[in-house]
Amino acid sequence: MKNRIIFVVNIVFVLFLSNCAINRNNYSVSKFKTTSNKIIITGLVSDGKSKISLGGSGIQSTNYELLGKSDYLSGKYKIEVSKGTYIFRAVAIGYNQLSTRKITIVEGDSLVINFRLKESLQQTVD
Repeated sequence: MKNRIIFVVNIVFVLFLSNCAINRNNYSVSKFKTTSNKIIITGLVSDGKSKISLGGSGIQSTNYELLGKSDYLSGKYKIEVSKGTYIFRAVAIGYNQLSTRKITIVEGDSLVINFRLKESLQQTVD
């Protein structure tokens, strides 16, 4: 029971730190170790001002390769990548793209990357 309480307190602390990071950079990164050999990255793409989820947003890697898209209703995404060093990027129509710093990941890592995109001042062309 004591271990569960400590675990919950640690999770709340990590979420608090993630929220602090998102306020400075408009994205947050939390890294966890797992027993799996798969490298899974999950997260949420939302509007930086209203906090409304941005469904259908693209998640790209360092070389602009599309890794996946966020769910159209929830704005959540889940992708699997190989070990390496990446810059992850979220893109959505009508918003400025947002890139992370370089992140090195190895087998057993699990990341949560939440993006808060700013509306673009440029108008889209029909």
